[in-house]
Amino acid sequence: MRHTPKILGHRGTRGDEDLSENSMAALRYALMCADGLETDAVNSKDGVPFLVHDAKTMFVPYVRTWMKKLNLPHPDEMKADEVAAAAAARGMEIPSLRQLFLMAAGFQTAKVLNIELKSPGTAQSVIRAIHDLEPHGLKKERIILSSFNHPEIVKAREIDPAVKRALIFWQDSVRPCACYPWDKNCAGRNEPINIEYLKSQAARDAAADYFVLPVGGLKRKYAAAVVALYPQASFIVWTAGYERLPENNDVLFKKLGDPVAGPLISAVITNHPLEMANFFRLRQAAAL
Repeated sequence: MRHTPKILGHRGTRGDEDLSENSMAALRYALMCADGLETDAVNSKDGVPFLVHDAKTMFVPYVRTWMKKLNLPHPDEMKADEVAAAAAARGMEIPSLRQLFLMAAGFQTAKVLNIELKSPGTAQSVIRAIHDLEPHGLKKERIILSSFNHPEIVKAREIDPAVKRALIFWQDSVRPCACYPWDKNCAGRNEPINIEYLKSQAARDAAADYFVLPVGGLKRKYAAAVVALYPQASFIVWTAGYERLPENNDVLFKKLGDPVAGPLISAVITNHPLEMANFFRLRQAAAL
């Protein structure tokens, strides 16, 4: 039987013009049609995690709405009630992480929730939310905390080593740059994947369960390095920019067919969770 990775909806879904990314409707859509989702957590000023891609912007479908242009503070500069009120006043929706966790806890089949930590301090607030919702049916073992800001993942390990962790990388052609250029206290950088970094103390301190990168950036040498250095770990790849129809995604299927890298791909983050999940179901059924 062919290897079948988990399918995770990118920000719920970004492929349906009727659903706004990171909205409750988009997140519910991914939970209903796929194995889970990937979304983004940003702290409000008072430490409440909201699901928005960027601490300095808010999103509506296919439009980046800069808060400066709206003459409003940024989400990480507002208290939780102010974030919700500012969004509602403009017909937008910015769910809290708690809302997502409560919805996910209601699904009979436990879903994978990949929460990308998008602002400093989110490890603590997100893990607090996990602990708060575990008594309500939230499955901690199905949650993955990921970040480009690798020191934040180290913090997550220190707070609760039982929560699964993932380091996000760019492909090796990208140069390192600051994660949050506006925050001089943040030590994290956007790192391109390379073997030297995988061997570094910074990577070892995170003790990651997963390494996340664009599907085109997964090379056999990095897969071999992960097998040698982190034998318990696997890869999550994202396909945004490589896809529309899953069957036309030559890059993804080339990587899945690689004898070294393919078996290590445990999940695929896609803008089109329904189409991708259906494709893999049919592919798996045909292999029986």
